Amino acid sequence: VHMDVLHLAMNMVALYLLGPAVEQVVGRVRFLAIYLVSALTGSAAVMLLGEPMVQTLGASGAIWGILAALLVIAIRHKGDTRQLWILIGLNVAITVWGMAFISWQAHLGGFVGGLLATGVLAFAPREQRGRWQVAGLLAITALAVVLIVVRAISLSVDYSMML
Repeated sequence: VHMDVLHLAMNMVALYLLGPAVEQVVGRVRFLAIYLVSALTGSAAVMLLGEPMVQTLGASGAIWGILAALLVIAIRHKGDTRQLWILIGLNVAITVWGMAFISWQAHLGGFVGGLLATGVLAFAPREQRGRWQVAGLLAITALAVVLIVVRAISLSVDYSMML
């Protein structure tokens, strides 16, 4: 099971360090949307790529989504991304090194979800921007939910065949 006090503490420190920068740029509601979409896409990746009977717990997918959000924001505003790439590389190395006890699937899924969600928010057309943003976030959410449901059904069918 993917849970311990150190992992929870690391997630909370990362959220404390990264979250305010993203929230300051996108606002509280959009920050929450990025966080939740990233958590959901991280969960979808665990369902799709992880071992069927392995349980995971944590906010890693959401944290990786916030890290991806910082990258998208920096690119959108033509900022210097070198330090972000170093941070991402370091976290990839930690993830690979700790694959036995770190859910790389959640990290990958959360990062992709954060890229997509922040991309929708940052690059939505000016005309009817709010509608585009809501529609994009709902589409990402719907896709993640569909993938989770399809995988859950697949696993339940596989399990019932074993009985």
